[in-house]
Amino acid sequence: MNLKIDHKSPVPLHIQAENLLRELIKQPEYIEGKMLPNEIELAKRLAISAPRCVWRLISWYMKSY
Repeated sequence: MNLKIDHKSPVPLHIQAENLLRELIKQPEYIEGKMLPNEIELAKRLAISAPRCVWRLISWYMKSY
């Protein structure tokens, strides 16, 4: 899956990151139990800073409970 953030979009980066992560976990390999990439790899794939990626993951996790 191609994870691309549009840095020119009016949609905030953290919202784009969350939407892309939601799409990523819907992929068959992750539904079947494959581990998601770590935050550094996700940050590289999303072309955002690792702290922003970590913040988004934590925020997303907290919202799910």
